[in-house]
Amino acid sequence: MDDEWCSFLANARFDVGLSIDGTEWLHDRNRTDHSGNGTYERAVAAVRRLQAHGIQPDLLCTVTSETAKEPLAVYRALKDFNTGWIQFIPIVRLTADGQPTADSVTGQGYGDFLCAVFDEWIRQDLGRLDVQLFAEMALVWSGGNASLCWMAPTCGRVLIVEHDGSVYSCDHFVNPDHHIGNIEASPLSALVDLPVQRRFGDEKQTKLPSQCRSCSWLTVCNGGCPKDRFALAENGERGLNYLCGGLRQFFAHAEQPLKHVTRLRKEGLTLEAIRAKLLAESQERWRGVGRNDPCPCGSGRKAKHCCWSKRV
Repeated sequence: MDDEWCSFLANARFDVGLSIDGTEWLHDRNRTDHSGNGTYERAVAAVRRLQAHGIQPDLLCTVTSETAKEPLAVYRALKDFNTGWIQFIPIVRLTADGQPTADSVTGQGYGDFLCAVFDEWIRQDLGRLDVQLFAEMALVWSGGNASLCWMAPTCGRVLIVEHDGSVYSCDHFVNPDHHIGNIEASPLSALVDLPVQRRFGDEKQTKLPSQCRSCSWLTVCNGGCPKDRFALAENGERGLNYLCGGLRQFFAHAEQPLKHVTRLRKEGLTLEAIRAKLLAESQERWRGVGRNDPCPCGSGRKAKHCCWSKRV
């Protein structure tokens, strides 16, 4: 990412996403060059160079089984770049025999990761920094329609173009079965409306398991990303999202706080005032609670075994 590229992207008004996996240790564990060297310093330099050209890149952070163990370290490292936008991408890959790889995040791990990041974000960074998933959930719960493909009822409107012009249905499905054309032969506007592409997107809804259709979180999930829908539902039906348990855990955790923020916004409070109010409410909730007392979150566990580290 040199100055020439940055200048071109800025002049053409491109939105730029840049992959950086939080801390240096985690990033270099996941992302090495052809010589096996870590690329964290180069990623940081790319962020700074883009910013020097007036571009605030979207930071794209993968969440692996290791990343999930360090939610706050990862979040704070990304926040320090001051780009204003973070996107977390769960890594779920399968071995040849159909089992999740060792670096794949589990549903529980992903749910715990999101809950920890959310708690810090809503107390400290609401209105200062956007996390894509949190913003989309707030949009849906305030009556809007999700723009994030995996949360919407159908998908298939976000194509991937490779370096040779080849176009595929989705960046998670870059394989011969999902090759739909080439931009040297057809415009993207034509390719995205091909019957085969529309069918790909519609199957997100038509192949939804019955467990999902009756789920209370359907409006903010819609089954999740098709690439992760290989688990068995409670009735044995195939097609449940592998991350389902973690997503349900997180939706339940975040619903009331986000809806509370929406109500306060409608009352005319500024985001700064809302942050102050949330902080005061949290302090009041923890007033007089000791380590061995029941956690005020209502879990029934002792505070020291539950939310003690999150108290303010």
